[in-house]
Amino acid sequence: MCSAILPNGVRSKVKLIRNISEDLTFLFIDPPFHEKGRARTLNTLKPRYYEQLSRVLRERPQLPWVLTYENCPEIRRLNRGWSMMGNFSVRYTARDDRPGSEFLIVPKWKGLLTHQASVARTW
Repeated sequence: MCSAILPNGVRSKVKLIRNISEDLTFLFIDPPFHEKGRARTLNTLKPRYYEQLSRVLRERPQLPWVLTYENCPEIRRLNRGWSMMGNFSVRYTARDDRPGSEFLIVPKWKGLLTHQASVARTW
């Protein structure tokens, strides 16, 4: 398994996903939140990026990937019908220690777990 920091720029990230080999690749994609991101971080993206990301993943049905987002209507709309989606619990600790919920999206062939068992770690 190889990990890499993606190059700057939306086009280069979408191009990477479009051209990457399916054989030895697993992508974990965690872009800035769509709606809440504007309030929480300077690292926000234009709505067009979320549309491009959805389209390129839909075009690569055999590519193994996992995508995490906030659960909002626009993200559900972009990924409905061609992927599996579900909520999962998280514990945020960057700013303050609090529970939260995010949205997990995977290719339909991958499927989702039917339950979640996890433990928050203290470092």
